[in-house]
Amino acid sequence: EAAERYLDWCQANNAPKTSASKQSTFGVHFLPRFGKQPLLDVSRRALSAVLDELSGKPATRRQLYLYLNHFFGWCTERDYLAANPLAGVSPPKPVPARERVLNDEEIAALFGQTGVTATIAKLCLLTAQRRGSVEAMRWDQIDLRAKTWTVPGASMKSRKLHVVPLS
Repeated sequence: EAAERYLDWCQANNAPKTSASKQSTFGVHFLPRFGKQPLLDVSRRALSAVLDELSGKPATRRQLYLYLNHFFGWCTERDYLAANPLAGVSPPKPVPARERVLNDEEIAALFGQTGVTATIAKLCLLTAQRRGSVEAMRWDQIDLRAKTWTVPGASMKSRKLHVVPLS
């Protein structure tokens, strides 16, 4: 019940992608194991065991830790729990940023492709914008005279309006 309320709260208070990520993460890693268990019975040891099982997936492990820590903090704020069971559990180390870049041959191969996915990838490359922003692009955001694309804040990670120059 608490997880369901938390996820509803997230849907109203987080960006759509964050909310969807939390729904998915909870659905795969938390609810199957703890969904039927009283919240007061969820122990630090059991949570640590779930995190330890993800040692081969460091990004998933860190994301789960962050989401669970937020969830249990939310629970303590609403008096579902007296204390966060993750208190005292060290967060997993941040995952290093990826440094992968496309080489010239890969870029040439991309521009030889057709279809929606290829078009989105090309626009991402040409505009240096995120996939989600490009996927949400609408014709009424394009000013052909000014050669700009005005990305609404709702489509941006920063939540701020962004004007992209177009060649």
